[in-house]
Amino acid sequence: MEQRAFRLLLASNVFLWISLASFYQFYPIVLVSRWSYSGYGVAGATILLTVCLLLSSVLLVGRVAARGMGPRVTALSFFAIALVPYAIHLFPSIYVMWSSFVVKGVFVPIVTNLLALIVSNATPARDQGRIMGMINATAAVGAVVVVCIGMYSKRFGERVPFLIGSMSAACAAILVLPLLRGRMPEASKPV
Repeated sequence: MEQRAFRLLLASNVFLWISLASFYQFYPIVLVSRWSYSGYGVAGATILLTVCLLLSSVLLVGRVAARGMGPRVTALSFFAIALVPYAIHLFPSIYVMWSSFVVKGVFVPIVTNLLALIVSNATPARDQGRIMGMINATAAVGAVVVVCIGMYSKRFGERVPFLIGSMSAACAAILVLPLLRGRMPEASKPV
């Protein structure tokens, strides 16, 4: 994988995880403040999200990869993930909120697993562990950024973290799109 492609992938991963962490850390606040959910309601939403994540991981990811649709579906998944937080505030309905759990649950495993597959296919075997470690580290950076946003969320309100998450997913998609066009690069020299 070329240096430029690798840097784009790492930057995209940071933005992706800012988006994902902002949703995961702030949806309970939205459920409680907008619709007066109790702990049981938040748990129910979390169960729905988790079931969708599991089903997508088991039923969809392998089929998408096996059919060679990985790059196209990954790009679509990025944009779906970007639209969800924005839609929650554009259409403040509990049905939109619950639908967002399904959309996130379906598309997040596709993005994360297929990006890992793309990196694996484009990286020499001896460098894969190091590079996957760097990708996981950038995910942690995204989560830390969201925690910092969370410290100030009371000043901004619940809307700002979701909008930051939406913009971050869009940035991640824009950064990774050049890597998803056409044929993926094959393993080459070390990064």
